[in-house]
Amino acid sequence: MTNENLDLRQRKFWGWGFASEVTDAVASDAILHALHDRLDLPIQDFGPGPTISEIELKSPRVPIPASLAAICSDMTWDRAEHTYGKNLRDYVRGFERRFDNPPDFVAFPRTEDELTVILDWACTGDVAPSGGCLGQLSCDDWSRGACGAGR
Repeated sequence: MTNENLDLRQRKFWGWGFASEVTDAVASDAILHALHDRLDLPIQDFGPGPTISEIELKSPRVPIPASLAAICSDMTWDRAEHTYGKNLRDYVRGFERRFDNPPDFVAFPRTEDELTVILDWACTGDVAPSGGCLGQLSCDDWSRGACGAGR
């Protein structure tokens, strides 16, 4: 894939769609009524979608190592966006402004070498990488060549 095929718009940190697509009270009401009609869920008044300034996250337990600073972020937006997946339950949690266990930081490797550096660092400490093809990959899995790479 080349860069001209990438959609570089910023995704919402709390749910489906893009940040530029505002979920106002009218859109929120439509979503809730659709859920009620299709899934017989109770309708709650959520109001408009959250803004990043409303979100308070736990402080990171692990700082970004200097060796990874160029490809990692501990910004609230990135941590909130990667707290959950994008299924219905996660969408509702985000809408409710609940980000109970955010990641300490988010890595954005651009190459396999950068991914290797991240996973090698993670395996030297008491951290659990997740995401991408990793899922709940352990360091033992990584060292045995999971995802086609390894040490």
